[in-house]
Amino acid sequence: MMFWHFPALGGMEFILHHGLSIFSIFLSLVSGQGQVYITMVLFTECTTPFVNLRWYLDVAGEKNSKLYICNGAALFVGWLVMSSN
Repeated sequence: MMFWHFPALGGMEFILHHGLSIFSIFLSLVSGQGQVYITMVLFTECTTPFVNLRWYLDVAGEKNSKLYICNGAALFVGWLVMSSN
């Protein structure tokens, strides 16, 4: 899907981010090490709905709304909480 809809879903940073994530998970699985790191990566993916809502509000022209600000704060706090596990 990344390559089929490139660059509509994101640019090279999108490809690089997901490529490195897949590669690191592959290395962890092959070596038998790093289960904690894989878990941390998966926990940080819990913030994805906030990122998607932020993009939607930006496209809808709601960048100055209270919902946009609250969503940004929730994204930050969610990332902090999930990253600290």
